[in-house]
Amino acid sequence: MSSQVPKLGQAKTVARALAGLLSLLTLLGGSPAMAQFNEVDDLAAEQAKEKQELEKMKQELRSIKGEVNDAMRSMSELTQTMQERPMAGAGQAVHEVHLFAKEKDIDLGGGKKAHCLTYNGQVPGPEVHLKEGEPTRIVLHNELTVPTSLHFHGLVLPHTVDGLPRAGTAATKDSQPKSERYLRPGEIYAYQFIPTVQASGYYHPQVMHLKQRDLGLYGAVIVHPRLNSRSPDQELSLFINKVTVAAGKESGQKAQDVLVINGKTAPHIPAIETSPGKRLRLHIFNLSDQAVPLHLSGHRLEVVASNGSDPLEPHVIRDTVNLNPSDRVVVDILADNPGVWSLASDRPNQVSDKEGNFPSGLAVVFKYKVQ
Repeated sequence: MSSQVPKLGQAKTVARALAGLLSLLTLLGGSPAMAQFNEVDDLAAEQAKEKQELEKMKQELRSIKGEVNDAMRSMSELTQTMQERPMAGAGQAVHEVHLFAKEKDIDLGGGKKAHCLTYNGQVPGPEVHLKEGEPTRIVLHNELTVPTSLHFHGLVLPHTVDGLPRAGTAATKDSQPKSERYLRPGEIYAYQFIPTVQASGYYHPQVMHLKQRDLGLYGAVIVHPRLNSRSPDQELSLFINKVTVAAGKESGQKAQDVLVINGKTAPHIPAIETSPGKRLRLHIFNLSDQAVPLHLSGHRLEVVASNGSDPLEPHVIRDTVNLNPSDRVVVDILADNPGVWSLASDRPNQVSDKEGNFPSGLAVVFKYKVQ
């Protein structure tokens, strides 16, 4: 017993010392070793929390991405539905025309050829005849290697139709993006509209692609009145333009500008044929950069409309019509003087070539069919 008392007293002394040491450590904020353990625990907890938050953000992003993809698919389906759905005017058939923009070498006549941009492989493109109130769908196929677009010159249409198929971007010279609207190569777009006013217009690329018009992308689009009390017996569109013939490497021929009517130069322009007593209507478009005084020998020209005007009443009578660049005019001709005549420019340099050879340029035969 006596030997165990000191040991018990020593244990109590050690316990009191340890308690005092712990109190001191508490006052001092804990030992360095324990502080480090606490910091590690806190850091691990914080990292775990951040990991959970990141995982939650990833899940939210995946959800948003899925919603965006669903919305894009819905928009695509809606666009397709809008393209395919019947247009306003229940019971009316839709007048549908397909235009294929493509490159092609065009024979201007007399061995002269030019590399052109064409609609459906021809210059000008197909004539499109519509009626007021007729549901219309013009489908443009871009088979060019560059973007293109479509504008209906002379028709009053909503901005969502007239040459603005979609929005994109194209870099300017200083590499800054700018707003652009076009069909990229290989794209197809359907322009749907209902013409409400009669018009003598033409289709061609929009202003950002206007150079393509000079290279051959144009064609007539004529809107006829719903009720037409004075319909002509014949109707024809004439496009005046200037085409550049490339230099011939083998022949040594120099590059030259050639004036053409409907893609041909005189004397290779197809003759205009009519019969006695017929009324012929001409829609004439001057797409060249020159003023053209056009005269039909042996007849008078009855000006029906000019540059998109309403039909003129009374009609104006002329023996010569002057067309400035970009002018268009509608004239009626009463075939009352049988024979062979000429519809030609009154300017010598527009009906002959640079060597003075006649006919060339803007001269077409106007003749009556043999009865």
